[in-house]
Amino acid sequence: VIYPEDAERVINDIEYSAKHLTYFTCEFRVQIPGKPIQWIYSRSSPEKLADGSVTWYGFNADITERKRAENAIQESRERVAALADASTEAIFFSEKGVCVDQNLMAKKMFGYSKKEAVGKMGTDWIIPEHRDLVMQNILLGFEGPYEVDALRKDGSTFHAEIRAGMSQYMGRDVRTTALRDITKRKQAEQERAALEVQLRQSQKLEAIGTMVGGISHEFNNVLQSMFLYGGLVQDTLPENEELRLNFQHILDDGNRARDLIKQILTFSRMAKIDMRPRPLHEMVIEVLVLERASLPANIDIQQDIDMNCGLVLCDKTQIHQIIMNLCNNAQHAMADHGGTLTVSLKPTRASLDYSDLETDALELKVSDTGHGIDTADLERIFDPFFTTKQFGEGTGLGLSVIHGIVEMMEGQILVTSNVGEGSTFRILLPLTAEVEKNELVESVGQTALVGRSILLVDDDDAIRDVTQFVLIHEGNFVDSAADGAQALGLFMANPEKYDLIVTDQSMPKMSGVELTKAIRRTNTEIPIILSTGQLGIENNEEFRNIGISGFIQKPWTANELIERIQEL
Repeated sequence: VIYPEDAERVINDIEYSAKHLTYFTCEFRVQIPGKPIQWIYSRSSPEKLADGSVTWYGFNADITERKRAENAIQESRERVAALADASTEAIFFSEKGVCVDQNLMAKKMFGYSKKEAVGKMGTDWIIPEHRDLVMQNILLGFEGPYEVDALRKDGSTFHAEIRAGMSQYMGRDVRTTALRDITKRKQAEQERAALEVQLRQSQKLEAIGTMVGGISHEFNNVLQSMFLYGGLVQDTLPENEELRLNFQHILDDGNRARDLIKQILTFSRMAKIDMRPRPLHEMVIEVLVLERASLPANIDIQQDIDMNCGLVLCDKTQIHQIIMNLCNNAQHAMADHGGTLTVSLKPTRASLDYSDLETDALELKVSDTGHGIDTADLERIFDPFFTTKQFGEGTGLGLSVIHGIVEMMEGQILVTSNVGEGSTFRILLPLTAEVEKNELVESVGQTALVGRSILLVDDDDAIRDVTQFVLIHEGNFVDSAADGAQALGLFMANPEKYDLIVTDQSMPKMSGVELTKAIRRTNTEIPIILSTGQLGIENNEEFRNIGISGFIQKPWTANELIERIQEL
């Protein structure tokens, strides 16, 4: 629809923009069938794509009225004034740099009456820092558009777009300058840029979550095999205290890797959680008892715990994780010279939704007298994988996990720190009025695990072989299957043969859940243990309702499996 006489010029401007990746700005006419000719002002920014092509983001504005005004300026002052006053842009007419007239929008936009405006320098409407740019463009004959910050009579500023050119006014040549308030457009551009940053960050986090889901199963299998074979080797080691101690370090590192997987799963929101009203002070004291035993002698613990605090809706494991992470960070900060670790818990009133409305809350504070955190690091302290620790001493996930847990609980986490004086982490959590239901704890007698017939299902050959060896070593009869379909075939061939089924969840052909559903359709009540790397799955009613008798969290040791079987 571009007017034929303008088409070649528009195409040339587009090709130049694509070649040099510069802004495309152009004014041209369009002829839409059945409508009069319109003038369009087009401005866009090019972006080169991965395939080498170029796309533009920008806008088109109908400037037909402005064009008509510009043409009319050449004819008569009266017509120029009328059209200028009808414009939505501030228009100034100047001669030798001095204003000789303005339109109504200029008065509205800048606050100067016509009497005040006449005689002022044309650059007086621009902030001092941008006046050199305006003068340079005038000298170069550049008519725009370009952007400056404009200056109102009251001293306030706004973003403006300038276009200028020579025209006839009352029979003489004058410079006509049009300014458009583009504050809203600039704000929209900034918001778009901010949204793009958020989108990229969201995509990164989504990629992390996808990655965790993909590798956690395999990683847990590696650790699973390490625990089982490691346990067998340790049992066969000679009575050499140093040798056993060295081998135990290997298994301890495996446990550290298991904890890291749990942290990543929690961070990526793939872990199931058990949110219940719980007394926070009991969980704080439980962790502090463990911390006292592990802290070096040059670090002193001081605690101020209100024993009458109310309940918070939380997951017990996550609360332990929060406190232990903060205490471990404090210990690291005081590792060189020792110091004091202070933990306090008390009720308070706080605005948890960043409004003026305060609600009942609990304040958990963990403070240390360590080396502190500098201002630059404070801004990034909750970012995933950011750490100030040396390589091998930290993953950079601890505080990001804590931040995610606290936000999920609709709380707040705040940090203050001074270099050389220490740091204080302050966590605010909302109180809940719900009363925790008493949990029925059944006493389970431990029975000897001997003479059972067990069907073992796992797609990992190494795990399946070593688990079968362990269970047979305990005096049981064990058949094994590499997937759910094979296991179902074994079971259906002789349902009365087996006392128990232990199955992995993630397997080809048929998962552990699908195997359980198929077996339950035969109306058998045989106990089924589901082995899975998914955290908190035992609290998922959906899994319990399909007939799973118990769960065991990967990676597990031989003793943990035997104990779980004994419980059932």
